[in-house]
Amino acid sequence: MKILFLHGFTSSGQCEIAQALRTEMEGMAEVIAPDLPLYPEEAITLVGKLCQEHRPQVIVGSSCGAFYAQMYASPMRKVILVNPFFRMSEFLEPRIGLRQYKSPRLDGKQEFEITPNLIEHFKSIEERQFVSYKPDNKPYVYGLFGKQDTLAHFRSMYDSLYTNAREFDGGHTMNAENVRHDLVPLIKQLHCCPEKFSLTRFK
Repeated sequence: MKILFLHGFTSSGQCEIAQALRTEMEGMAEVIAPDLPLYPEEAITLVGKLCQEHRPQVIVGSSCGAFYAQMYASPMRKVILVNPFFRMSEFLEPRIGLRQYKSPRLDGKQEFEITPNLIEHFKSIEERQFVSYKPDNKPYVYGLFGKQDTLAHFRSMYDSLYTNAREFDGGHTMNAENVRHDLVPLIKQLHCCPEKFSLTRFK
């Protein structure tokens, strides 16, 4: 099995979630966790290329990564959205200026800049993020929402589009324990026994 993990906006492919996912799925799955580009168009292009190249059976997106991941929902793969942030511009607007990444990136960059131009790029993508949405894809999308998440408030938007959702005991960003006890069991169950997860049971 191949898993494509898409990290949050201020993170990288070396973040705690990705590292824990690799550890927990060792011997069972290859975890592909790229450093996503800052600008959304470039990130979306990269995700598309990785899907074509690796054909992952599961995509896991966290926060901004979930914003990208839902665009690739299809019968070919399961998509897990962890605290999806469907309006990234709302997160960025009060944070204009230089910021630091929260985990190391392969290119060595430690800082990035949030600019009005970057925000406009996200707004443009937000307006058409559901252009490829198909109700038929609902069974392939799963939402995980942290009970203590104080950043993302998009559960109602998710519920208007998708059906499968559950909560976990954690905040906006999963820690290793959340990965071990909430994310990995879901991945295993979906991959091994997808027929067990009817729309009524995944609550």
